[in-house]
Amino acid sequence: MRILGPVLLLASTGCSPNAFHFEHRSSLATEATSMALYADGRVGVGTMNHQTCTFDTEAASIVGDYDVVGADETVEDTRGEFAITRAPDGLHLLSSNGFSANNDVLVEGIVAARMTNDGVVMLVDDGDCRVEWRTDESTTGASVALPSAACVSDAGFTVDPDSGRAWVAAGQVWGVDAAGSRQLDVTANLVDFDIVSGVTFLANRGDRDVSALDADGGLAWTRSAAYAVHHLADMGALGAVAVVSGDFSGARLEAFDGASGDSVASFHLPDVAEISVSSDAGTVGLLHPGAIDSYSVFEGPDPVQMNAFEAPPPMYLD
Repeated sequence: MRILGPVLLLASTGCSPNAFHFEHRSSLATEATSMALYADGRVGVGTMNHQTCTFDTEAASIVGDYDVVGADETVEDTRGEFAITRAPDGLHLLSSNGFSANNDVLVEGIVAARMTNDGVVMLVDDGDCRVEWRTDESTTGASVALPSAACVSDAGFTVDPDSGRAWVAAGQVWGVDAAGSRQLDVTANLVDFDIVSGVTFLANRGDRDVSALDADGGLAWTRSAAYAVHHLADMGALGAVAVVSGDFSGARLEAFDGASGDSVASFHLPDVAEISVSSDAGTVGLLHPGAIDSYSVFEGPDPVQMNAFEAPPPMYLD
């Protein structure tokens, strides 16, 4: 049974280190540079060979191939059945079956962007570093200035899709809403927001610690990953965070409950990978060098191995 309600209970109580497990669904051989999954996880979107492509996670096949404006496209976020890609001329909206050009946001200098329930929030650096909000109906929006140090190219960026509040993690961390910004007393360059538990996940790439901040910016919990953290992602309806860590001795994907910080899953990976989780928490996508692997998520420990990744991991050849 695909996880939804039952695993929310298991994850929130934190009584099992294996509250859910993953089963391999497909492997799409491709050299992708960015990737995200649509809401139900059946379709994903990625940038491959200077194109933005949608792909079927069941069949491991390309569904659509779209040339937005040429090279330098990056998938930024998905919300429901829509995704946004970032290109030199701005943001482009892509549904699971094609572009909707009427909703493009043509703003140069976008560093990162996330979707909300009624528009997008952007980290922009066109000479002035700022967070800017746009609704579906607006061509201009509110903005809040930030120090130039916040607009580094690898800054972490996330939003609460309900309120539009944003967090920028560029070593220093800022919470930003339309009323202004506040520098928080933490450091991080990886960040994601969990709408289920209402916490914000933080980590410094290369360190082992993963933390969660409550709605007031206070520290809710800190846990240590197995290895040095490379990537993290909110796990949608699970109310948890997925953390990919690794070093010369191995790689691992772990999940921590958003409310308690308890470990709810842990298993080996063949190497570190970027991660995306569908908002229904039924599918995880892992972007490895040379492949996008899709996994189905199921309630409880693996019935055969007790850990789906303890079997010999897949190998990726150059």
